Formats: sequence, structure tokens, C-alpha cells
Amino acid sequence: MSKKKDSVLISGDECDAENFLRVLNGTASGKLLKSGPEDNVFIYYVDHGAVGLVGMPVGPPLYAKELLGAFEQMHANKQYKEMVVYIEACESGSMLQDLDPTLNIFGTTASMNNESSWATYFDDVIGVYLGDEYSVSWLEDSDSAFATGSLESLETQFEDVEANVNKSSPQQYGDMGMSVEDITNFQTQHHSRDVTPRKFTVPAFLSHMKQLLPKFTATTSNLAANVGRDSIQKNHRARLIEVSDARDVKRNTLLNKLSLAKTASEYVRIKEDLYAEELSRAQFDLIFTHVAAHFTQTAAELYSLLHDHQYHRVNYRCLKEAYAVFEAKCLSWTDYGLKYVKTIVNICDMHEHHQEQEKTFTLKSVIESSC
Repeated sequence: MSKKKDSVLISGDECDAENFLRVLNGTASGKLLKSGPEDNVFIYYVDHGAVGLVGMPVGPPLYAKELLGAFEQMHANKQYKEMVVYIEACESGSMLQDLDPTLNIFGTTASMNNESSWATYFDDVIGVYLGDEYSVSWLEDSDSAFATGSLESLETQFEDVEANVNKSSPQQYGDMGMSVEDITNFQTQHHSRDVTPRKFTVPAFLSHMKQLLPKFTATTSNLAANVGRDSIQKNHRARLIEVSDARDVKRNTLLNKLSLAKTASEYVRIKEDLYAEELSRAQFDLIFTHVAAHFTQTAAELYSLLHDHQYHRVNYRCLKEAYAVFEAKCLSWTDYGLKYVKTIVNICDMHEHHQEQEKTFTLKSVIESSC
């Protein structure tokens, strides 16, 4: 948000990578960031991610190179005084690891460049994970600071978040000198008179969620009251997966729903959905095992190419082309499938720069033949 206390919330169909970047640089036809050289900007980005990219609701993903390029352009055009960026996504550290510390930008991410972020707060009434550890931690931390009127620096908030996130390793990047600044320089409780675009503030977001949950609870609790829950279902509740690797959210949500099923027909339907999810995961496993086998000789090399982060740099041209070919010729990317983006990145970085075009062509051909 800028110093003028304006905020821009982009989501749904309007949120593709190209439009998001246009919103940042001020060239979008609809919502845009109208910030200038005296404004502070706060960006909170939430989606699924992988090495060198984060997903978008619509269209291709947003690549780290594009995001950092947009930041450099904004800095050159004096579109902000200082900027803070929070990113919630798997392997989100890869989005900011190359952030130039001279751009007056401080950023934190939910995880390092080689680990998942984690979902939490599973609600057995709604049947979904309500948030992610990193996001819930900073939102609640800010809500507490605003409620008490206490001063809190960006560094203190990061330390609090780091202490409360148990499954991943939040990271800091960019201009560390900014970390002493108060969070209220970037986050605000102010409500603008201008209602277009919609305004986003931390307390407003949390308040909105608190208002919605009772409505869901009231509706489903009435149904649950009619059916009742016996001792077996209480035991099932104790076996719920309360915190989930973001890669496994769909499967673990179904497993939780299976434990909470009240009728035989409901159990069968969920079991069918779970089988379809396991089949989808197996397809990704098999395809990328075939792809990796083409570039390795031993079982140990194969395993490492699939599961380890071997790359020294992200070859974005190769990554973008291979990513697009897989989606066009094989499968639509899923939260689980995105774990194999690191395999693509590893392969793209296996040979010298002068062999880049040949390697990209070979990788694309192997992906097509493996599908």
C-alpha cells in the first residue's frame, strides 16, 4: 500500500502474471498501483509455488526473473520510496533470493528455496485448511500489534513469525537496513473513502474471516446435529491431519474428510476422489522418473535429479519452455506436480551456456515422449 493509504487487491480472472506486473508498473488498464517517490509499498502474495516461480489464478506462472525485473523498473521510475514484500508459497525463497539489496526493498518468504510451505488450521466443519503457517503467523502478529497499539519492527515481526512457523524456514532478503522500521509504515488500519478497488488491511481481512466462519459453522452444525457424532467419529477427529505440506493439501484434505464421513455413500464418494488424486500423483511421479532417467546413468543420480536441488542458477528460458510443453502435451500442473519443477531446473542447469539451446530442445522432446 502506498503512503496515501490506498490498497489494490487483485484476484481471480484479473490476476494473471502479465496483468499483475502491469499493476505494479502502473500500466494496467484497470486496477493499478498509483504510487510515487514518497510512497511506501507493501505487497502480500499468496499462491502455490516452485523453484523460480509462483502460480497464478489464471494463465502461466509468474517467474522470479520477471518479478525482480518489475521491481528494478519500479525503482528506476521512482514508483516507491521503500517496499516490503511477503510471499507465501512453496520454495518461495527462490523468488527473492536474487533480490538486489540496493532497491530499498525488504522481503520475507514462507520457506527457503528448497522446501514447502505448510497449511494449518484444518476445520472439520468446512472441510478445508483455513490458512498457512507463515501467513497466519504474520497476520495474527500484526492484528495483535494493531489491537494493543504497540510498536513493532519488521525484524521483530519476522522473528515472531519464525518462532511460530514449525514446518518451514521463513527467510529474509533484500535491504536488511529496513528491518528496523515499524510495520505500520507498510501495513495500516486506515479505511479509504475510495471503495474501488477494494481495500486490504490486516485487521479487515481477519475480521472478514471471523464473520464468515460462523455462517459456515451454523449451516453445517445444524446438519451435523441432526446426524449426530458417535464415539467412533470422535476417534476419527483425533486422527485428523492438522498441518499439511502444501504439496499434499488435496490428498490430506480428502483423508480428513474420509475420517469424518458420516454415511456409507459419503465415504465411497470421498474414497473415489482420493483414488483419483493418488492416480494423478502417480502420473507425475512416473512421467518425471522417465524424464530424469534420460539424463542420468545410475539410480542414485536419478533419485538426486528428482528430489535434490542441484542447480547453481535458474535457466529461465529453458524452464519456461519446458514448463509450457509439459502443460500442453502432458498434464495440467497441480500443487503436487509442481514439486517436479526443480527437476526441470536441475536438467536445464546441467550443461554449459553454449549448449543451452540444444539442452532445452532435448528436454522438451523427452517430456513429450514421456507423456
